[in-house]
Amino acid sequence: MIIQVENLNKTYRKGGQAVSALRNISFTLAEKRVLGLLGPRGAGKTSLLNILAGLVPADSDTGGFKLFSGSDLQKNKVHLGYCPYKPRFLKNLTIQELLRFSMKVSGGRHNRDRIQRVLDQVDLTISKDTRVRDLSLDSQRRLNLAQALVHSPGLLLLDEPITGMDKTWQERVTAILKEYASQGTAIVFTTTQIQEIESLSTDVLILGEGKPLYMEDLTETGLENTYRVEGEWQGESGLKKRVYTPGNAREFWSVLDELRIREGKVLSIRPIRSQRLIKVYENE
Repeated sequence: MIIQVENLNKTYRKGGQAVSALRNISFTLAEKRVLGLLGPRGAGKTSLLNILAGLVPADSDTGGFKLFSGSDLQKNKVHLGYCPYKPRFLKNLTIQELLRFSMKVSGGRHNRDRIQRVLDQVDLTISKDTRVRDLSLDSQRRLNLAQALVHSPGLLLLDEPITGMDKTWQERVTAILKEYASQGTAIVFTTTQIQEIESLSTDVLILGEGKPLYMEDLTETGLENTYRVEGEWQGESGLKKRVYTPGNAREFWSVLDELRIREGKVLSIRPIRSQRLIKVYENE
């Protein structure tokens, strides 16, 4: 088991008030699995990712988490790759120098072949002697991913890794991540986009206001059940609530998309029946 999370909670202080960012989060993730954390902005996805990465602590008086069968996180940093949504680089370094540095601070040994392979994967070989400060935003996004991959981690934590990329690079990055997963890497990534869950995840955890709303193994069920979805949003005349009963998986995802566009929130998701209706994803 790569990750075991049990009743994890996180509370922040804001303006003297306690604000709950995560409540009672529990899940496990094994090697070769890809968990997609799905939810709107402010759902707690990045907070959960930062806790798993060891950047912020979970609440000490509640449950917690274990990585790599419970061994110490710092001793296993060589096995952990982290890709934040907003890259933070040493911008005076060249791409190649930055990847060498990333490999070193992660506890890995310098490996020229490994660096070259990652450069090829993200199509930055030609630019490897370019200083980071001179890169386009698109190239910086790809370098951000390369930093997480360069030391061949056993666990990848990725905050919206393909959001904002054009379709070609979304497909390429998805293929890269699937390749790593097939070789044994466990992956946790965040997204607000349902299509990314469909194309990459083996498991999905839907978060809303820091609470787990639904979790499912897509390799077993394929999200082919029928569900009752309760949502609410702020309308012109006040707070609106609605209960949806989507008839198939595509309608289910459309309901969640509608609530996201309305800047609303999902109150609950419950299965109505377990008969299989349609495939999760059909190529158009």
